[in-house]
Amino acid sequence: MSEMQRVVDEFSANGLLAAIRWAHLSAARTSLANHLPREGYTTNRTRGTSLYELTVERMDRVAQCGAFQPDPSTPEDGRDLLHDGIDPDLPLGDVLLPPGHVIRDDIRGSEGWRFGEWRWLRASFKFGEVSKIRWRGLTKQQVAAQDCVDYPALFPIDENEKLHALFGVDLSQTLVVAQALDSTTQDSQLYIGRPRLNTDSDSSWYWLYDLLGAPPDAGRSGIDRTPTSPVPEAPREVADAPVRLRPAPTTPGKRSTDQG
Repeated sequence: MSEMQRVVDEFSANGLLAAIRWAHLSAARTSLANHLPREGYTTNRTRGTSLYELTVERMDRVAQCGAFQPDPSTPEDGRDLLHDGIDPDLPLGDVLLPPGHVIRDDIRGSEGWRFGEWRWLRASFKFGEVSKIRWRGLTKQQVAAQDCVDYPALFPIDENEKLHALFGVDLSQTLVVAQALDSTTQDSQLYIGRPRLNTDSDSSWYWLYDLLGAPPDAGRSGIDRTPTSPVPEAPREVADAPVRLRPAPTTPGKRSTDQG
């Protein structure tokens, strides 16, 4: 079994794929609704930053970790805050993970979460250019420098050992969840994958899994299926125009910026 399939199976069986999708879609809906062109938000930059920050907050909510981690002595206190400000069309109850299922596991200022052996960080990219991300930050560069079991080693073993010694933490089981939002079409993209240090202008990933294009998963046992929601809608300032979903490119081209 490939590493990608192992991750997808394990995350799906434990409700993580549904939780990560919910965090993204909830954040995208709020970002689109709160940053309207009539208020001066005319570019993707503000919405992209808003999406990134809101997704961190939403992931903490759905995992009941970070600021939303319940006090073991009074576990019911503050539970109403989990649902405060959440769009009723994207209810939290169907995807909510039990406390301790996922924990916060940041690395040098990069927000991260851990489930079992797997950690994932967040990144953003220009819509339609997920394969062209440049891992510019030191944290993401060192994560992308790790070996993938399904592909030949990018570096000799001694180089990986040097990177591990420099960073002081095991990054071998660290993945990246990457997201994008196009405020013009209101389309969004969401992927999870094993990043690749693409100094040769090749793809930014060893493998990549489309979290919005995948079929719905049943989540953990006893939880109803969570539909893969359409791209969140927000009020438009101009008449609707025909929109065609654009798949992420698979060939190298113009560089995009890693904002994670």
